[in-house]
Amino acid sequence: MSILSKFMTPKAESSPLSDFVRNMSAGEKKKLFNKAINQATQAQNEIIKQANAQKNKA
Repeated sequence: MSILSKFMTPKAESSPLSDFVRNMSAGEKKKLFNKAINQATQAQNEIIKQANAQKNKA
């Protein structure tokens, strides 16, 4: 048993999602992550907009 093996966690099995992402081309990954970032940004902006509207009511 090596010293590193004491600190390493056992490798988890692959999930269908991880297999799907692993097998995507670089261009497909870029499109997917850009879409996810854009949707997250829109959701955050909506939350900020709602918070500001409530703040202005008070």
